[in-house]
Order: sequence, then C-alpha cells, then structure tokens
Amino acid sequence: MSFNARENRVTSLQFEPNISIANIQKPSALSGPTEGLLYLDSLQKSFGKSIGGLGVYGHEVANVNVTPTTGPNGTTTETAFATFTFPGGPNGVYENGGAINAVGKTVYIWAAGLATTSATTFTPTIKLRLGGVVGPPPTGTSLISIASGALTLSQTNLPWQFEAYVTVQAVNAAGGTGVVEAHGLFSIALTAPTAALSSYADQNTATVTVGDLTTSQLFTLSAALSNGTATNAMTVRQQIIEVLS
Repeated sequence: MSFNARENRVTSLQFEPNISIANIQKPSALSGPTEGLLYLDSLQKSFGKSIGGLGVYGHEVANVNVTPTTGPNGTTTETAFATFTFPGGPNGVYENGGAINAVGKTVYIWAAGLATTSATTFTPTIKLRLGGVVGPPPTGTSLISIASGALTLSQTNLPWQFEAYVTVQAVNAAGGTGVVEAHGLFSIALTAPTAALSSYADQNTATVTVGDLTTSQLFTLSAALSNGTATNAMTVRQQIIEVLS
C-alpha cells in the first residue's frame, strides 16, 4: 500500500494487492490433476495443464536467431550456421536434472536460408548435431544428415528450409548417455529462386545415443558442400528452436 500526500493531507490511497494463484501446484507427475488446472510437472520440467484428462503442454520458444549468418563459403569443410545451448540445471523445476533430460521431451528446430552456386555446382548436406562445443569444426553427435540433389549452375539466392524433431527416448544419470529419436526434412529450390522446393527426408532407421543430457547441451545446425569452388555458399537467415513438451 502507498500514500500520496500534499500539504500534509492524504489525497489518495493506492492499494497493491498480493495475488495468490492457488491452482499452480507441483506434483511428481501430471497424473490425475484436477481438470483445467495448471501444474509444474517435475518429470517434463515444464508447465502442463489437464484438458480432458490428458496432460497437455504448451510450446515454449527457446531461441530465435534472425541474424543472417554465412555457413560454408568456397569450402567443402562442414561449417556451422548457428548454435544454441540448453542449460544443464538447476532450471527452476527439476534441480540438476538437465533441461532436456526427460523421456518424451521434444525439441523442434526450424531454419531457412539461401544458397548460391558458381559456374561449378554443388550438392549441399544439412546436418544437426547435439553436444560438443562451439567453434570450428562442428562437434557433437550427428543426429540428422540430409543431402539434396545437385544445384543448378550460376544461381543466386536459392531458398532452402530445414525442420527437425528431436525426442528423448531414454534419459541418463549424471555421467551417462542419453538416447534420442531424431527425424527431419531438408527442402531446397534446385534450379532457380522461383522454382518449387524439392524435399529430402533423413535416412535414420534407429535411435541415436548422445552424450550426458544432465549437462548443458549444444544444438548445432551446419552444412557441407560437395564442391568448394569460390562463391559456392550457403547462408541461414532465420532459426527458431521450440520446446514442445
């Protein structure tokens, strides 16, 4: 409560109420909460709500990058576009458990950019890695690697898009290794900037064993070119990472 006084008289009173939200609770899991209430779920390390008897989670945008960044340019060496690190904990919900170390935890990655070819064409390969450290060359475990068809000669600003879902299948104790299921789609205009995009899916047929998910985890989106002739290049213009559960 605060007072505004003028000439020794109280002319107005302003009340600042203490708002309490009784519906936010912290059970061990989202099993059997009251319909319509909001909960902190210590297993998924995120907010959830009960709708129709189901534990439903809202999307949380973890990272947005709209700074145009050149990846591989005149080189065949794998080069990173952008990176983002999920913290290891504590993270406010589940102490020291790792921000993504939860069964069913799903992360969505979307990115878009441009490719330019010289008089010598190339085939681009998009890669998504988890773990490792920032800096060339990209390190960490390769979750997804997708090559497209060859691009047409002497083209500028061929648009491309990439999207992927990474879901934790098995968590780990500190010092161990986790397991994820990862799948994605790489789409690119092969012949001209106005051409329809050609889409290519990953060829993953099994889960991927990754590093210690109880520690901070680096997501790296990178690319490699089959031909490193000067002016053969790829650039990312937008990247968004969402936590879906």
